[in-house]
Amino acid sequence: MGSLNEVQARQLAGIKALEFGWGGISKVGRLTGMDYKTIKKGMSEVENGIFFGKTEKLRKKGAGRKKLTDKNHQILKDIETIMEKIRPETQ
Repeated sequence: MGSLNEVQARQLAGIKALEFGWGGISKVGRLTGMDYKTIKKGMSEVENGIFFGKTEKLRKKGAGRKKLTDKNHQILKDIETIMEKIRPETQ
């Protein structure tokens, strides 16, 4: 599953859970470490024929984690100060 994107992995987990039948969600969850809600969503997508197209984006524009430097403008200066203190003298 390492080379799959998150939608493909979720749908594959859903397919496998359906193949296992009773107890399939628990079994797939133990094997993959996925939450049961993720597996159920994958099952629902597969059962309803909703598949991720290659041209579609995984996330909406602007989604995801923000850069630390956007949240804390001082952080680069703080890191440089720390590095100057621990860096051996090269002069």
